[in-house]
Amino acid sequence: MRVRESDKPVSGFICSHPKSGRTWMRFALARYLTQVYDIDVDVSLQTMWTILPNYDGGNRVKGRDLRAYEYNDRADVPLVLSSHLSFDRELFEDSPVAFIIRSPYDVTVSNYFQKSKVERTFHGTMPEFVRDTDVGIQNTIRYWNTWSEQLLSNGDLTLSYEALRASPVEGFRQMAVHLGLKDDPEAAAEAIRYASIDNMRKIELAEGIINLDYDQSDPDALRVRRAKVGGYEDYLGADDVAFICDVCERELTPATKRLLTEHDIEY
Repeated sequence: MRVRESDKPVSGFICSHPKSGRTWMRFALARYLTQVYDIDVDVSLQTMWTILPNYDGGNRVKGRDLRAYEYNDRADVPLVLSSHLSFDRELFEDSPVAFIIRSPYDVTVSNYFQKSKVERTFHGTMPEFVRDTDVGIQNTIRYWNTWSEQLLSNGDLTLSYEALRASPVEGFRQMAVHLGLKDDPEAAAEAIRYASIDNMRKIELAEGIINLDYDQSDPDALRVRRAKVGGYEDYLGADDVAFICDVCERELTPATKRLLTEHDIEY
């Protein structure tokens, strides 16, 4: 399929709720594409969007959306788009989608730091963020609920962040093949090494993120922050955990509960 902003066919989409590990997988995938398709780019958080741009509807950011893509004239290079959009049948139904899902507790904590430290659009405490109906756990639930039936029924690939951390090369290769890319085991292993948290953090500290003004001296403002499975336990109190658990039980659809359960994600 094609999107209206490009004449090049779309090979597939990487989709997720924000703060689910998409940057990590996309960083690795950008490195993989440079190796497998002979692209001469040093992959960083300044350049990866020239290879793997965002597609978020009207939410366009210069340097990161389709306007940044530099390979329209390379028919051999697949166009893979990254999106945080809710499920849209017209856009996503007929294209391969690799969807990344993560613990609602970890997503909520990571998203708090994104909104408060990076975007600086939220000015309350962590407990207030958790309970905020616009940006907290209910926002994540609403998003997942739009996607779950499609992910369970249409042959799309769902990968959990937790499983990717446990077996990154295996999950990465599944994603690459599902998105229509060549399968190169050696290049996949090298891409995952390149996208290690230490290397990504070093590159972020040296160069920052294109068109993003944030405090790189604050560890909690970094895009490459902790990458810790279960790290929420260091930030959420018992009341916060209980609140998230209760809201998930009430508001997740049966399909979303099944999706989370199939990927061993506790809610």
